[in-house]
Amino acid sequence: MKKIIPAALLAAAGLAAAAVFPVQAADSPQEMKAQGYITIGVRGDSRPWGYLDPSGKNVGMDIELGKDIARRLGVEARFVTVTTATRITFLQQNKIDVAIATMYDTEERRRVVRMVEPHYGSVGTALLAPKSQSFKTWSDINGKTLCGVSGSTYNTPAERDGAKVVSFTGLSEAFAALRAGNCNALIYGDLQLALELQENPDLWKDYAMPLESRDDWPWAIGVRLGSKTDALYTFLSDTVKDWHKTGYLLEENKKWNVAPTKFLTQLHEKYK
Repeated sequence: MKKIIPAALLAAAGLAAAAVFPVQAADSPQEMKAQGYITIGVRGDSRPWGYLDPSGKNVGMDIELGKDIARRLGVEARFVTVTTATRITFLQQNKIDVAIATMYDTEERRRVVRMVEPHYGSVGTALLAPKSQSFKTWSDINGKTLCGVSGSTYNTPAERDGAKVVSFTGLSEAFAALRAGNCNALIYGDLQLALELQENPDLWKDYAMPLESRDDWPWAIGVRLGSKTDALYTFLSDTVKDWHKTGYLLEENKKWNVAPTKFLTQLHEKYK
C-alpha cells in the first residue's frame, strides 16, 4: 500500500527546494545551458505522475520526462514540488522555469501561462463514490457535495451542474475526506482514480467509479508567457513530438502501470 504524504510535507518540500536552489529564472535553452540546470515544477501528490517517496524525493512519470528534457539540454534537472494551486504562480514568480505537473490546457489558463503543444497526455473527469450512493447519470451530482482538489479543472463544470465542491490542498486530503464521509463523492481525473482503486483494492472495496468519464482534458507542459520563451517553447514542442514519434510516452505509461489512452495511441500514429 502506498504511503500518503501530508500536505504539510509537500509544502515543506517545495520550500526546501526553493531554499536550496537560488531563484534565477531561465527562459531559453541557452540560459539553462549557461547556468547548468533547469528548474522544473512537478506534483508531489499525484501518483504515479509526480509524488514524493518516503524520503521526500520527487519521483514519478513527470519527473522522468523532466530528466529527459534536461538530458537533451545537457544540464542538471532540479525539481521543485508544486500543487494544482501553486504551479502557475511558481512560473509567474520565477521559482521554476518549466511546469510538468499534470496541468490541463484550458482557455483560462492560456491567459497566464504558455501551453506547449502537442500535449503529452489526456484524462477525463470521473467520480469516486461509496457504493451506497446512487449516481446513475452526471445530472445526479446536482445538489450533492463533492470533494475536490484546489485549483483543479474538474471543479468548475461540476459546480455549474449544481454540485457543491469542497476543495482540499491535495488529492491525499480529498481521499481522506471522502473516506471520512465529508462528501458524497470525489471528483477528479479518471486515470488517477482508476489507479488508486487498482493499487489499493482493500482500502476502496466499498467504493466505485459509477459514471462513465466525461470531458477530455489534455495535459501540457507550461512555460512563461512572452516572446522571450520562444526558443524554449520550440525546443519543448519538438521534444514532445519526438516522445510521441518514438513511443516514449506509451512506454512510460506502461512502466508506471497506467493503461495506454486513445489520445496517446493516436498521437503516436500521427508522428511516427
